[in-house]
Amino acid sequence: MRPAKQNETRKTLGDTVLRVNNLQVDFETPLGTVRAIDGANFDLRAGETLAILGESGSGKSVSAAAVMGLVPSPPGRISGGEVLLGDRDLVRISAREMRRVQGDRIAMVFQDAITSLNPGLTVGYQIAEPLRVKQGLSRAAARKRAIALMERVQIASAAQRVDDYPHQFSGGMSQRVMIAMALALDPEILIADEPTTALDVTVQAQIMDLLRNLQRETGMAIILITHDIGVAAEMADRVAVMYAGRIVESGPVQDILYKPSHPYTIGLMDSIPTLEQKFQRLRQIDGAPPVMTAVPKGCAFHPRCARATDLCRTQRPEVVYLSPQHGSACHYAKEVTRE
Repeated sequence: MRPAKQNETRKTLGDTVLRVNNLQVDFETPLGTVRAIDGANFDLRAGETLAILGESGSGKSVSAAAVMGLVPSPPGRISGGEVLLGDRDLVRISAREMRRVQGDRIAMVFQDAITSLNPGLTVGYQIAEPLRVKQGLSRAAARKRAIALMERVQIASAAQRVDDYPHQFSGGMSQRVMIAMALALDPEILIADEPTTALDVTVQAQIMDLLRNLQRETGMAIILITHDIGVAAEMADRVAVMYAGRIVESGPVQDILYKPSHPYTIGLMDSIPTLEQKFQRLRQIDGAPPVMTAVPKGCAFHPRCARATDLCRTQRPEVVYLSPQHGSACHYAKEVTRE
């Protein structure tokens, strides 16, 4: 899209482009302060895909919103930690500086594109808007770029469809429009928050293929927010598993899939249907994630964990590293294995 910018700012494949340290996000509620993110740590490297995985309510989307500077205030606020984009801490920069980062350095594809797009504006206008506002392009030039972006995300007859409204697009095509909007300013990092929600399996595969191809073309890094282990397995280089606002296990995707060392990760893995289990009942994790106003003491997962001991009920586990890249916040990480 913009080769000059890529040459100036893109890092070498594997270099760290984003580092999140001890991130804490609080929300004020009628029941008191709720800590939605409780000390999350992760990093993202140039050209890779990091999947943040977990059940609904685990803190995945709030983490993404914090990185993007989109935590609603009030009632929310980032109460601690840092989000480092190069040498800049996005937690501490001004709102004006953050607006320069949004879209230009980090862009986001929101879940459920049909409800995220403005129904009163054409898709071409919405794709072109950041080009006019941030790059100062004329309407004609921005429209031309919008058509090129629609073609890039494989929307057929883009020149004819640029003046269509969101309701004239299917769910899969709407998601492509959202991706085109996110790519408009050629970001270094793309956050995709459940990008295939409510899409059928065929369209989901097409969207995942599109993101992979765009990543190869641009060298951008991707944070993929998902509850779908299959999507994470297909797309990710590394995986961070979240539970009750904390990352409880992280590592290369092969380690997480084949050598999980946290009971929660194992429970998620065991819930995936396989051909061998077609006549067997799927395993499930008993219970439900905790209400964030009443997170259990010790390990937050212990009420649902068959392996829990008194130690788990009373002491919060620190991260144990099974290899330099594979960590698990479980007292018994070196002993836990998938049966």
